[in-house]
Amino acid sequence: MIHVPPLLRAIAVFCLAWLILAALPAWPVAGQSATPTPDIDKLLDVLAGDDLLAAERAAQQLAQSGTAAAVPRLIEIFRTSDTPRLAATALGGIGTQQAVQTLASALADDPLTARRNAAQIGLLYGGEQAVGILIDTLGAPRIPSRRHAADLLGYLGSQAALNGLLRAAQQDPAPSVRQSAVWALSEIDSSRVRPALVTISVRDADPDVRAEATSALERLDQRYR
Repeated sequence: MIHVPPLLRAIAVFCLAWLILAALPAWPVAGQSATPTPDIDKLLDVLAGDDLLAAERAAQQLAQSGTAAAVPRLIEIFRTSDTPRLAATALGGIGTQQAVQTLASALADDPLTARRNAAQIGLLYGGEQAVGILIDTLGAPRIPSRRHAADLLGYLGSQAALNGLLRAAQQDPAPSVRQSAVWALSEIDSSRVRPALVTISVRDADPDVRAEATSALERLDQRYR
């Protein structure tokens, strides 16, 4: 059975969120004039409110502000809200260790919950800021955490994740984690990937992992043909 990454729904929601956010006024960059420093408490109140469009704007502004002072309340909203996506997006954008670690802890939820879906979106939004903690999560005690971290690292495609994913693909005791790590490796551009996948395709004890490695090699062939 070929692995289908479980983030497709999360990606669809993430893209929809981006379309909404892209239509909103951008937060000014340094050197632009005459926009006051955002009132963080007010933005947090708006984010927790019922006006979805205003809450989307508040989440964007919080994410782009990089304000660590907002993190404790964002974590509270993320953990208690029935719709945690906006808080997760803001946490991913702020990108402090506390913010990213909170999102990564939700990867343990299995099957997919609104909180884990939101966490995945927030971690993707955070991009490179999330990579280090996701690599650490490859060593988490719970199988779902490791599997979902591998999937996210594949979507992010960071070279920094290569060693961690190679180790997970070759050594993780759970076949589902090895399978996710194999898929993720095929999304990273490195000369070290193909030899590892060839070995896994013939030596892994699990047929699904071997099949995933074979499929990954075929994708690499098509990509670089």
